[in-house]
Amino acid sequence: MLLNYNILLFLIIIKILYFLGTYNLYLKNGRNLFVAVIPIYNLIILMKILNRPIWWSILLYIPIIFFFIYPILCLDIIKIFEKCSKKDKMLLLITLGGYIIYLNINPNPIKKRSSSIFFSIIFTSIINIYIIQPFGIHTPSMKVY
Repeated sequence: MLLNYNILLFLIIIKILYFLGTYNLYLKNGRNLFVAVIPIYNLIILMKILNRPIWWSILLYIPIIFFFIYPILCLDIIKIFEKCSKKDKMLLLITLGGYIIYLNINPNPIKKRSSSIFFSIIFTSIINIYIIQPFGIHTPSMKVY
């Protein structure tokens, strides 16, 4: 029973951190602040703001794929805040995305931009992990004499 409360507390903390990191992004793009609180709908709206396919919001709930998609979305968000220098990217990497909260609190002009170079990386990773995975079967019948 205690484990269930810990998971619930963890999810609440994650949602609060997400809200702190993106509420200004929703407001600047003409969205209602209430949209940033709704769990799945806020990711769909975020994909629209970042000019990404809506189905990427589903990929965020797949455990291994999340670790590929999350950094790409964080990079897209700091590009919208017009922070694309190496220093900003390093701060984003060191804080594991916490730098977005700092950018969200500071008033900056917001500009829409997107990059699609990472789409091929995500697509090939999905295929490699879930559809075709190279492996070797080492059995005595495989030996060449």
